[in-house]
Amino acid sequence: MRAAQGGALTLPPDLFYQLMTLHGAGMVGAAGLAGFSVMWFFLNRYVELSRAMFVAFLAVFLIGVVIIIWSIMIAGFGGLGPSCFRCP
Repeated sequence: MRAAQGGALTLPPDLFYQLMTLHGAGMVGAAGLAGFSVMWFFLNRYVELSRAMFVAFLAVFLIGVVIIIWSIMIAGFGGLGPSCFRCP
């Protein structure tokens, strides 16, 4: 991304903003999953937690990840990209 900003690498603006959006969503998702896992680990020491609920959460989380990746890479969403300024 820095190379594209500095002119050393040529990326179309739409792809640049899609990659930036994907990076941001990935960082938020990784932090959310890590936070959930840490809380689950420590709470499980004091309260008996259902593994089925953990698996259900993980499945729903991964379905959400696939939907977000699809919306960015296939459907072409790029937050604050050039196409965003042409919206009615």
